[in-house]
Amino acid sequence: MFCCLQTIQSKTKFVSLATGFKNSSRAQSINSATKTHGFETKSTKQLFKSVSILKLCAYRPFVEHGEKILGYFYKTFGKTFTTKLLQATFYDQFCIGDSTEEILRKCEVIKRENMFPLLCNTAEEKTNPSSYEFGETWFDSNKDNMLKCIDLTCLASQSAVTKPVQMKLTAIIDAKICKILSDVILKGHTEELGSWLQSIAENRSKVVQEVSFLDAEQQKHAICAIRRLIDVFSNALKKQINVLVDAEYDDINPAINFISTNMMLLFNKNAPVVQCTYQCYLKSSYNSLRQDMEFCKHFNIHFGAKVVRGAYLESERIKAQKLNMESPVFETWQQTNKNYNKVIAKLIEEISKNKKCHVMVASHNKESIELSVDFINSLGIERSSPQILFAQLYGLSDHLSLWLAKNGFQVYKSSPIGSVDETIPYMIRRANENNSVIQNSRGDRTLMMQEILSRCLFF
Repeated sequence: MFCCLQTIQSKTKFVSLATGFKNSSRAQSINSATKTHGFETKSTKQLFKSVSILKLCAYRPFVEHGEKILGYFYKTFGKTFTTKLLQATFYDQFCIGDSTEEILRKCEVIKRENMFPLLCNTAEEKTNPSSYEFGETWFDSNKDNMLKCIDLTCLASQSAVTKPVQMKLTAIIDAKICKILSDVILKGHTEELGSWLQSIAENRSKVVQEVSFLDAEQQKHAICAIRRLIDVFSNALKKQINVLVDAEYDDINPAINFISTNMMLLFNKNAPVVQCTYQCYLKSSYNSLRQDMEFCKHFNIHFGAKVVRGAYLESERIKAQKLNMESPVFETWQQTNKNYNKVIAKLIEEISKNKKCHVMVASHNKESIELSVDFINSLGIERSSPQILFAQLYGLSDHLSLWLAKNGFQVYKSSPIGSVDETIPYMIRRANENNSVIQNSRGDRTLMMQEILSRCLFF
């Protein structure tokens, strides 16, 4: 049952989306909608704070030296003061809390704007204090946190037709193992890996077959990790939650994708419980998407995709330079945008004729959102369709999110949860990797200032 993706050959044709495509049936354009910013529910104090934080985060040197600045504050002013300062500023802007009460309270604020939370556990491989040789405690704890995330989503999004959560695979399985498995996949040795995954799934309490590419300790950890994943996906299936598995670094993505698509065989028979993420700055992303779609069609299971531009751009380029190899990412932002729109168009076209295809358009780019809306309208797809979701980060691009929500689309805010100690370092890393998104928050800042001025001048 567990299969090599390379054996499924794509036979479908793609009808491209014209870059200049315009449709008169589009709802009120984003530009013309800026007079009603959607910030009416925010106090003037909140707006001032948001403008200041977004402006500071758009200043590149501040982000580049974020960890040093954070260390200086801890050393100079102490942990208690610094934590309170962070809670009142950056944490409040970009995170929705740690305790159940705080998370649910902020989720209610999101829902009042006809949007829903997309809860995100911030654990990832860079925060792992030890490797698999020293036990499974850290990974088991992350599994428990994912189960909590699923439970919180059930509580926070009861009225939502679709209830997604985000998960990083390297919070469940060590990144070093993912690298080994990725090398195995790239060498074409997928039959043994697929058979091994199947034996783990079918023998939850028994000894599974040994494999040639992992030593005893590595195999012990990997078996525990796959069983943790099965626990998460089983719980999600039971509670009607969709788990969006994040893509990560290019050299471990083959393992993440292979494990995720094979988990689809177990859990996606009746719903898109397991979904993959496609990073459109990768030159290989479009072909990977087509291959995975064809894989799911072949087995008559649901396919789900979260489509992003990508958050590891600089790291991938630096790594490629050090290894003297071709960079896996596109050379220009324009090429990435073109590929992103092409991927989205492919998925929306498929959705128009396939009830088992699902997409989350995760974008802060106005052009991509408008093109997506145009294509949805042109194909006669209902705006409220649970097969098409839009998503932006919590605390960013609220004017885009609100516009989509007001025009009847399903909108989610990617919302990190956890303590200040857990989330702030995570956000510094993400801001460093993907600072262009924050730098492009000028639209948010402009609209907020217009709202502030209108209140001050009484018009």
